This record gives sequence, structure tokens and C-alpha cells, in this order.
Amino acid sequence: MALEPVIVALVLAAGFFAGWQFRRQWRFWPAVALASAWLGILGWSYQRHLQQSENSRDRLAAMTPVRRQSGGYVGSSACQTCHPQEHSSWHRSYHRTMTQLASPAATPASFDNVTLQQNGRTYELRRRGHEFFVEIDDPEGARAIAVGRVNKIPRIERRITLVTGSHNLQAFWFDAGRGNRQQNLPFTWLLDEKRWVPRNDVFLLPPDFRELNQTWNENCLRCHVTAGIPDRDGRSGHRSQVAELGIACESCHGPGGPHVDANRNLLTRYAKHATKAADPTILNPARMNHRDSAATCGACHAVSWIPDMAAWAKTGFTHRPGQDLEADRRVIQYPEAKNDPRLPEEMRQTADALVGTFWRDGMIRVSGREYNGLLKSACFQKGTLSCLSCHSMHDSAPDDQLAVNRHGNAACTECHREYIEPARLVAHTHHTSISEGSQCYNCHMPHTTFGLMKAIRSHQISNPSVAETLEVNRPNACNLCHLDQTLEWTRRNMESWHARSRPSRELTVDEKTVPAWVLWVLTGDASVRGLAAWHASWPPAVSTSSNNWQAPIVASLLNDPYSVVRHIAGRSLRQLPEFADFAYDYLGDPAGRAEAVSKVRARWVQTQGVKPIRISEEIFARLSATRDNSPVELVE
Repeated sequence: MALEPVIVALVLAAGFFAGWQFRRQWRFWPAVALASAWLGILGWSYQRHLQQSENSRDRLAAMTPVRRQSGGYVGSSACQTCHPQEHSSWHRSYHRTMTQLASPAATPASFDNVTLQQNGRTYELRRRGHEFFVEIDDPEGARAIAVGRVNKIPRIERRITLVTGSHNLQAFWFDAGRGNRQQNLPFTWLLDEKRWVPRNDVFLLPPDFRELNQTWNENCLRCHVTAGIPDRDGRSGHRSQVAELGIACESCHGPGGPHVDANRNLLTRYAKHATKAADPTILNPARMNHRDSAATCGACHAVSWIPDMAAWAKTGFTHRPGQDLEADRRVIQYPEAKNDPRLPEEMRQTADALVGTFWRDGMIRVSGREYNGLLKSACFQKGTLSCLSCHSMHDSAPDDQLAVNRHGNAACTECHREYIEPARLVAHTHHTSISEGSQCYNCHMPHTTFGLMKAIRSHQISNPSVAETLEVNRPNACNLCHLDQTLEWTRRNMESWHARSRPSRELTVDEKTVPAWVLWVLTGDASVRGLAAWHASWPPAVSTSSNNWQAPIVASLLNDPYSVVRHIAGRSLRQLPEFADFAYDYLGDPAGRAEAVSKVRARWVQTQGVKPIRISEEIFARLSATRDNSPVELVE
């Protein structure tokens, strides 16, 4: 029997009873009864709302990977009672929201009767209550036409089930109808801009790149959940399981069941807190040696190869925090992969394909693979540097998760203590002690990694080098800050300050006379152009080089062949003087983009009253004609 009518009837009866009790004031009892009835209806409506929400979640859970509590996993909610502060800090992190069920709270994107088109196909987005849907062409439609069953591809509706990402952009997945297989919606929601864009246009991909078509169970499940098991079955699709959606407590600490069981007794818990001794029933990366601690992060933040894909497709990774990371995967480094006996011969022979992930000297160039860079750093190899030397999961803001006391040189001076003394620091950096040039990471961890439509710090600690710029075509830290200086200027200072060796070749006339940043914008490949465009609005570069001359140079990228380069250029342009209100769509047609370039140059001349660019028009045109148009595909 439904409870809602009973509740309404009882409230109505209570209202009439209250009116009868106050029968002497007969004028008021109808109002009392009516108010009571209204409250009853509101309560009934709210109960129905809760019931519908619960029913919606139940239906969604049936379509998505099964939440399991086997193998010792108990879920993050089991940690909250004893560790409320740690649970709270994790709960506000982007790790938690890396994969979520598609609910109104997790889905700020617009689904209000939105129509999107891609490659001749139409996608219609709708929302009904707590549920989100996409109407698409039936994937089996082409086959049905081929065998003569239908004359037109039928349309089908699928429920949007999962959301991945929650910081800069969000990707969406829908029920593919084969077990709990999740297929990607080929559009992404940009959170800051509040707009839908094609998935291809949020990655650095060649303009003619095929449409991204991914299965969540084969891709995101590897890292964007806790203890994912693909459980692929070629006939029925997937029966995937996860300990928890998102990157939760047990991703870093291992299965929590033994810990919960051992600490149910209140006295036991307080005794352990008092001694501050390590608890053998749970793993804490902060108490591990630096190699095992870093490997806990490396389980997701690394370029690796899975030797037995068939086994992984059934049971997932066997690695748990504190165990050997190489037990079920191989961390790949380039160019060492060419001679790595752990890798199959075919992979060794095609190792040069890894330049979509590494610079040609082996430094990581894409986001999310910081572990590979750390492994190649002397501070890790010869010292005890780990991820937790700078980052904290529980004592930080969600952005970058840098520990509260790690925004300056503190992490570096724990070992390099001589640079705590300002005079020694200045003698080393040749910058004032309070300047950006005396921040260790600005010189030794420049933003030469690309991902999430922006530049990101390299996690391979290295020294600025003109030689590397010439040999690898990677921008160096000096010229990414001093945007108005040449490679010759950097070479001269490096040799004078630190007795660095000369480059293997002589610099060209352009490298001696044209600012390196300008060369990168006009002649670099797509990834170099994107990095350079981002630095046009990087605050340390702006304070060092001013920002009243870059606009017409940045504008040359508004019509770049690579959509992500155009997006970064447009964003940087709007942070330069006089262009905060500049209207530009990085996905607009080529004619409109070309017109935007002309408008920027005209406005800049009008507001600055000087020649449009610091170099001559002839040099500008000549350099632009030599742009590196080789295909670039960065695999984030």
C-alpha cells in the first residue's frame, strides 16, 4: 500500500481536529485545516521526489559498473567515522570526482533539448527529471540497411550514465547496451566557457584526425576508479566492477577491510593514536620509502605497457599500494624502450611512435605521466624525492594539490639547504631572491608538458639548456619567461653564469636576433606553438617581459590548423591589454578566424600607436612561411 495518500489523509484529519478544538474561534478552523492539508501535500510531493530520485539512481546503478566490496575493499564511507578530516579533504578533491554517476549534482552541462552535430550525425540531448539522455543513430542501423531490413537508419535513445573529469572539462558516457559497457559521447563540456565542443577539439590532434571513439571500460577504468575490473566478454560486452567510482581512499591506501576490522574497538584506536606507530593493517604512502611511495602514484600517473592484456581485460590490475608496480605492467621510458628487453620486439622496433608522449630526448611531454619524469630526475635517483615531497592529498587545495608549505622553494631546500641563505640563492640564480627567477621550479621544472588545453610543469627536474632547445625543439625555461629575449642572449648568460657547454651548432641569424618566443609561435610545431601561446599570459612572463607587444604575434595563432592551439591563443589574447572583450570562437569557420587575426592587428595599431610587431613585416612573413607543419598527436 502506498504511504502518500495515508500521510495526506492523516494531516487533513489533524487539521480538522485542530479546527474543532478551536471551534469557538470558528472563523479560523478552515484556515488551519487548509494549511495542514497544504503541508501534507508538500510533504507528499517531497517524498515522491525522494522516491523518484532513488528509483533513478537504482536504474542508473544497473547500467554502470557494479560496486563491489570483495578483495578487502570497503569503500571511502567506511573511513569517514575515524578519519573525518582526511575524508573531508579527499571529498573536495578532483580525485573523488574523476568519475561520477550522471546526476544533476555532477552534471552542470546543458541537456535542455540541445542538438549537436558531428561528421554528418546528429545528437539530441534531453533531460527528464534526474536523468539525462542522448538520441543517436542506431549503431546497428547501417547493417540493417545493408541487409534490407530498413530504408533509413533508426534513431535510438540512450541514457547518459557516467561523467569523467570535473576540473576544466567533462566527458560523458552512455549505456552502450552490451552488459554495462559505456560509450563516449563525442562532445565535451568546457566548464569555464559553459559550452559543448567536439571531443577532438580538446586534444592536440591533427585537423584530419579520425573521430575519437572510446569505451570507458577499456580506457578510463584503468585509472579513474578504485580497483577497476573490466571483465570483458566478447559476446555479451562488459560486466565491469569497481570498488568505488572515482579515485578514492583505497586507491592510495589499499583495501581497507583488514584495517576496519582491526580497529573496531574504541580503546584499540585511541591506543594507536597515542603511540603514533604505523598500523600494519593499512598502507600509508607517507610512511613508505620514496620509491614505493612514488610508485603508488605511478600506478596511474605513468606511461606503461600491459604485458598480458587478455588477463587484464578479465581481472584488471593486480598491483596494490606498497607492492611492485612492475608486477603487472612495464613503465616505459624513451628512447630506452628501443633496447628494453622487457618489451616485445614489435614495440621496440616501433618505439619512435612514442614521440606522441615523449620529447625526443625522453622527457615526458603530455600531462598525467609525471611518474616517468620523476624516475629520470637526479633528486629521485640519488636522493629521496617523491611525489609527497611537494604534493599532499589531505593538506592542500584541489588545484595541483600542492601542500600548503610547498608553493616556494621549501621542498628543494630540504636537501639543497645552502640556498636557504638569500645571498647564496642570488649567486646561483642571478635573480633577486624574491623574484620568480629565484623560484627553483621556474627554472628546473618549466611548463613544457601539454595537456588539458594548457601548459603544465615538467616533472623531470632538469637545467635550462639552449643545446636541448636546438636538438629537441623544446622551449627552455629562460625564454619561456623572458619572452622578449633571443636564444643568443640565453646562451651567453648560461655560459657566463654556469659554465654551460656551447650548443653543438652555431646559432642562425634569426636565433641571434629574433626573440625565441616569437620563433616558437611562428615556426614551431603544433605543441610548441601551444606552449608558447600559453606563456603569453603566464604571470611571471608578463611581469618579466611586459604584455604590451605580444598581441599581434599571438593573433597569428587564431587561425592555426590545430583547434586546441587556437583555443589557447584566444584565451591568452583576452588576458592582454585592450583585448579582454575580444569576441572570438576557436571553432568558427576559417574565414571568420582570418578576419579575427586582422581585427587584432588593427586594434593593436590603433591603441598602441606604433608598428604592429617588434620585427619587420618581411621577417614576420618569412618566418610564418617556415612553420613546422609536421603532424603532432599528443596522447593524453
